[in-house]
Amino acid sequence: MVFRIEDAEDVVQQVAFITAKKFSDYDQSRPFIPWVLGIARKVAIDHNRKMNSRNTLLLDNVLMEKILVEFERTDKHSRDITAALDLCIERLTKRARNLLNMRYARDMQPQDIADRLSTTANTVSVTLSRIRKTLRECIDTRLQSLEAR
Repeated sequence: MVFRIEDAEDVVQQVAFITAKKFSDYDQSRPFIPWVLGIARKVAIDHNRKMNSRNTLLLDNVLMEKILVEFERTDKHSRDITAALDLCIERLTKRARNLLNMRYARDMQPQDIADRLSTTANTVSVTLSRIRKTLRECIDTRLQSLEAR
């Protein structure tokens, strides 16, 4: 929404300041990111108004709105994917969740997992691949059901 990195840093600091100052006004029953984006939108528009008086090239407000709408849509999609992933992980067996935990939460390599479970690294890798495939299919199914609504 602003062109120069220095201006972006100033805008982000201003957004953080206003967000902290007005946090008591935030309705926690509503999503946080759109609320903060509303603050960011106002700060960026004010910044651009000031810059416009200096004859600086700016994005117009219509374009800024389109960018923010797309960001909010993308953010909602990301939240949908995260929610689907959480649900799909819950549906996995305890053993599968344990493997995912060792590989991704603890950042263990397949050989380290294999040593711990008394199996081979190849078995761990193949099992993790199957788990990821299962998760992908589950997430796709969940997202399709959301889109059908």
